[in-house]
Amino acid sequence: MYGLIYFFVILVGIIIFFSFLTLEIGVNVRIQNKKNNAVLVLRLLRGLIHLKFNFTFIAPEKGILYIIISKANSELEHRLNVEEIFYLFRQKRTKYTRFSGYFRDLLLKIIITNINIDLKLGLQDAAHTALVFGSIMTVLMSLKGYLPNKFNIKNTKIKLTPYFNEAKLDLALDCIIKLKLGHIIITAIRMLLHSIKGGDISGRASY
Repeated sequence: MYGLIYFFVILVGIIIFFSFLTLEIGVNVRIQNKKNNAVLVLRLLRGLIHLKFNFTFIAPEKGILYIIISKANSELEHRLNVEEIFYLFRQKRTKYTRFSGYFRDLLLKIIITNINIDLKLGLQDAAHTALVFGSIMTVLMSLKGYLPNKFNIKNTKIKLTPYFNEAKLDLALDCIIKLKLGHIIITAIRMLLHSIKGGDISGRASY
């Protein structure tokens, strides 16, 4: 009996401890003409726990797109068909729609900082480049002004460079995403309780 109580107390203590930790995700995306690479770095305890994953999109033939996922310092890699991923998502979408309110609440807890966007674009034609470049600049600047009012987005830097006489696509995107594990744990508990009760989400609950 006492062993069960000790186990429960230790379990609660571990959950409370992890609830105060912040999960930090470093995002690094590079696209250079037809080459692309994305890196996700997950950090806990100020980098004491450190996981790094590489993502690359390849198209071995027309109409087929794969994403290759590999872990740093490991020869193992997974190849996933992007079309199959979207198919599974569409299949499961209805099932998870009832949790949309919880996902929305969790999204509002995310902090995105140190966003750096560096885009170099050229379409070989000066007129087309100017038109597309102006449209992209308008959209990005609008988002830069709008999104911080809706989400926790801080320190955004955007650098756009047009190339009027050559074909070029060079994109560098970096940012840091932060989320307390406590928010994830609480959201998971709320979703579990919701599934047990079998009810519908009624409004947002702050935590």
